[in-house]
Amino acid sequence: MAGRETADIVFCVDVSGSMRPAIDGVRKNIEKLVKSLNQTGGQMVWDVRFDYLAYSVTDHGNMRLETMNCHGPEVINEVYNGASANQQTSNKLFTRDIAQFCDALNNVHIQGDEATLPAIDIAADFPFRDAAKCHRVIVLLTDEPIEDGVYVNSTTAKLMDLAQKLQAKKIALYMTTPDCQHFDTLSQVDKCEWNVDSSSGLSGVDFTKLMESIGKSVSMSQTNGNSKKDDRPKPLYNENKWTDGVGNIVENIKL
Repeated sequence: MAGRETADIVFCVDVSGSMRPAIDGVRKNIEKLVKSLNQTGGQMVWDVRFDYLAYSVTDHGNMRLETMNCHGPEVINEVYNGASANQQTSNKLFTRDIAQFCDALNNVHIQGDEATLPAIDIAADFPFRDAAKCHRVIVLLTDEPIEDGVYVNSTTAKLMDLAQKLQAKKIALYMTTPDCQHFDTLSQVDKCEWNVDSSSGLSGVDFTKLMESIGKSVSMSQTNGNSKKDDRPKPLYNENKWTDGVGNIVENIKL
């Protein structure tokens, strides 16, 4: 359809305990963004799909993962071990249903610590549509620098690999985080925008302006370049092996 823009957006949201004071504002303004992108403007109608990846780490050292339709090992199996991994399509990941998306996000529980880099890596392996025809976007929201989380040494060891992966997959990364050298490295990736939060717990972030900026940037950017023939997930942290085969996240993941 002439004038029709497409976008797939994954909100990568830290839901560790420290995010409790900010999570209501995060939810409210994510809802504003998804609604604004689905409105008709002039002759343009957006074809936009959404999902979120809520992440934290339990006291036992397990990654706690949740999307709109998947929880825990279901996320790993859907991204890496199911049909979506081989065909880059999924019946469970991404939706155009705004009400369903917002209802699910509002029910995510806040608890635990955080390991942000593996979460970004998993989000990058979602079944995005063809990069030559669709804007691929990850929106990262966290109140903690990488060094205050867990698995710091093992995850930062692959930081440059993650940066290269985002660029190769033509994913635009929009980050709102505290100042941190590791986030600074990611901010150098093509099409990355970094909003540095200098407050405590995202309390000073103007989410309305942030979400408006993201919507404007996505709408003005151009899809370009040829898509790669092999766009299947390539986990940097062995995420495809995080389940025990019977529906559990493996205890004490060694990242």
